[in-house]
Amino acid sequence: MAGRAGETSFHRTPGIDKIKARYIAKVTTLLAELAAEPVVLGEYADDGSGSIDSDLYQATLVAAAVEASLGLGQTLTCMTSTDPDQPIERLKNDPALVSD
Repeated sequence: MAGRAGETSFHRTPGIDKIKARYIAKVTTLLAELAAEPVVLGEYADDGSGSIDSDLYQATLVAAAVEASLGLGQTLTCMTSTDPDQPIERLKNDPALVSD
């Protein structure tokens, strides 16, 4: 992982980038970036949430994909789509995946 202030980027290693632990690490890193904003910047910045490029959106997208699209969740669900945002739509409509 390397990046500039306000940006998170990942360098993938072929072979190990497809395992569940790697996806969870990506979610953890994205959420850590978001949590670090008030420490580093003194407050949250608008790039942490609120857009499809935000850390929070990307973390949610990865987590939803793990659970609802990649067959890596507790139910081995594997729903495919050509729309990369489809896991988010499934998350919005699946009571088992929506937090209270």
